[in-house]
Amino acid sequence: MAQSRRVERVAALIRKEISLLLKNGIRDHRITSAMITITDVEVSGDLQHCKIFVSIFGNENIKQQVFEGLEASQVFLKGELGRRLQ
Repeated sequence: MAQSRRVERVAALIRKEISLLLKNGIRDHRITSAMITITDVEVSGDLQHCKIFVSIFGNENIKQQVFEGLEASQVFLKGELGRRLQ
């Protein structure tokens, strides 16, 4: 039971930090020009891996551009998230 509570706490913390990074930490215009919502965060039981699910508001062209921006920002987001969660 304590393990699942810890996973839930880490998922909530990741959601909060990723939201802050998307709002203030990324300078990519593809990401900052769109409305992105974190819909879910799934964390593995050993806390080594997570999946972040997003919803992007806009037409298909905007969604594609935002998704490309998010993929390009993956390394930055992982590194920054790792530093913030220490």
